[in-house]
Amino acid sequence: MDDFFKNCKPVSNMSDFYEKNNNPNKKSPSEVFKEGIERQIELVKYDISQKGIKPKGRRWYSSDGKQIASFFLYSVKPVLLVPELMTETPAIIVANNLKELQAFYTGLIKEVDSGKYDSIINKVAADMIAERNATREKNEKDPVFLANKEKRAAKRAEKKAKEEAEAAA
Repeated sequence: MDDFFKNCKPVSNMSDFYEKNNNPNKKSPSEVFKEGIERQIELVKYDISQKGIKPKGRRWYSSDGKQIASFFLYSVKPVLLVPELMTETPAIIVANNLKELQAFYTGLIKEVDSGKYDSIINKVAADMIAERNATREKNEKDPVFLANKEKRAAKRAEKKAKEEAEAAA
């Protein structure tokens, strides 16, 4: 070992540092969920004003003209924040108009920040990761999937070579 680093030790010896900094860009499931709520607030603001550039994203809410129901997603997975109200469907009535909906989502961010729903959100995130890993494992063993994957890679390589040839000409 280089003399300069002789007194250094692996970061893994500092469990707290290692856990917090192993991937400094990684967001907690609650942070990811909160970003989804923030996108909903932007969509609601646009729906209220109908001005500016329409935000991208799928609305978690729908109105029948009298009430607004909302569901909640972590990526594509439903999050049942109030299971006792979500037995029939993963949506619940949360507001009577868009202003109330905006206030509801703003309040929900505060509730998520408090950690009140961490266990529910973490379970949904863990289930989603487990499903993705199972699908990945299945696909790695599927000859049809692997053949299609190779075809897609060949098409991309062909397209890239064509673009490079055109750029060079």
